[in-house]
Amino acid sequence: MLFSCSLSDCKLGDDAITLLADGLRQNAGLRTLDLSGNSLAANGVKNIARALKENDGPEVLCLDVNHITADGVKALSDSETLFENNSLQDLDLSCNIFTEDASQGMQALAEVLKTNKVLQDLNLRCCELGDDAITLLADGLRQNAGLRTLDLSENCISANGVKNIARALKENDGLEVLIIDSHSKCTDFDLRVLTDAVAQDRSLKELTIRYKKPNTFICGLELSDIVEILEGFKTTGLQPLARLSRSSQSKFDNFKSSN
Repeated sequence: MLFSCSLSDCKLGDDAITLLADGLRQNAGLRTLDLSGNSLAANGVKNIARALKENDGPEVLCLDVNHITADGVKALSDSETLFENNSLQDLDLSCNIFTEDASQGMQALAEVLKTNKVLQDLNLRCCELGDDAITLLADGLRQNAGLRTLDLSENCISANGVKNIARALKENDGLEVLIIDSHSKCTDFDLRVLTDAVAQDRSLKELTIRYKKPNTFICGLELSDIVEILEGFKTTGLQPLARLSRSSQSKFDNFKSSN
């Protein structure tokens, strides 16, 4: 019995995906489906969504690096696929450009997060998500009880978006891993708004923050601030992992040893 199917980088378009989806409807054993790096757009996603409504087998669905826009995200959500599916645990939508309609897609996805207790890993890296879209997603995160890992790195998130994620973390007791960073287009990204939320969060185990500048964290946050943040974690009994890029890890270690 086939448990995993990888068709990544096969130049598959919506027509080919539609044929594949027809077979997926009747498949009882497939657990992992990798369609990354193809030319999948809204119509193909709609057919995959319909197949998932009838098939409760797949646990991992990789749709990264395709041509999926907000319409595709809405197709996964509005068709009640993620509302009714009881098996999908890992959804990768990274490196798809949701364009100016990103908020509509995130609104639909947020509604899913409010009720879905099965989905554990959601990857939205590099999807051109701005503060408005992130705010909508954060609204769903507040009421979500199942998600364990959320990757929002390489988007267009500034201080306002981070504030809404921070507020969501204060109400969410399930998220264990949060990955976030500044984008080259952002000038007001401020890590400090996360510190209070993370200090109060009893589930978060790993906080990964990626940044651009070699000697500072994000837009003016100095290494001394990082130490202060990590010291704050100790006072709460929490030990989340703040990962640094290789280029700055040695600088951070030297700073700690000298203070």
